[in-house]
Amino acid sequence: MAERLTLPQRSALQTRQRILAAARGVFAERGYAVATMDEIAAAAGASKGALYHHFATKEELFRALLVGHGAELAAFAVAVREAATFHDLLDRLVGQWLEHYLADVEFVSLSLEVRVQARRQAWFAEEVRRHHGGLRGFLREVVSAAAGAGLVPARVDPAVAAVLLFGLLDGVCLQAGVTPGEVDLDRLRGELVAAVERLLSVDPASAGQATGMDRLRQSLEPLLAEDHR
Repeated sequence: MAERLTLPQRSALQTRQRILAAARGVFAERGYAVATMDEIAAAAGASKGALYHHFATKEELFRALLVGHGAELAAFAVAVREAATFHDLLDRLVGQWLEHYLADVEFVSLSLEVRVQARRQAWFAEEVRRHHGGLRGFLREVVSAAAGAGLVPARVDPAVAAVLLFGLLDGVCLQAGVTPGEVDLDRLRGELVAAVERLLSVDPASAGQATGMDRLRQSLEPLLAEDHR
């Protein structure tokens, strides 16, 4: 049984969560370099003492925002486990990617901010490498497993395909985030799935059948068993 938090512990946890929520908004609007701890404390309705009790520096606070940033991988793992056909799997993966952007209005601003700062600070660059590398790695393993299951032609290079898939999905989502009135992700979902299938040279007939999916999942079991749940 989980240990019940005391009233002071609950209060401290609520304050921490309020600070993190406020920091997301301030960093998204002002940018990492310009944003100040004073602004974040004010936005959170917290004293400076409370802010520094939870986060000693601005870097520590931003790093805390990035914890759990890889939650997409958990959703992708669920998609692999539950998809009935390869087409269904690709549709779920594309849908999860789009929904991640649609569900978080501040994500695009923060994502762009991290990329800009990655050109200036080593720890930002390491975070980008870790997160993007994890996503590309997952896509690479899915394509490799699909090729082994006969769902993708053997001539398709999984590493190259992963880079192109990441570029396609991430690029479209960033466009939607920067110019939301011009790029409708909901309308584009079907077209994106079709584009992914063309990129992977998938046979539409075989993609709509369950054949090969058990073998694909078996190949990915070591990956699915990792801490993406």
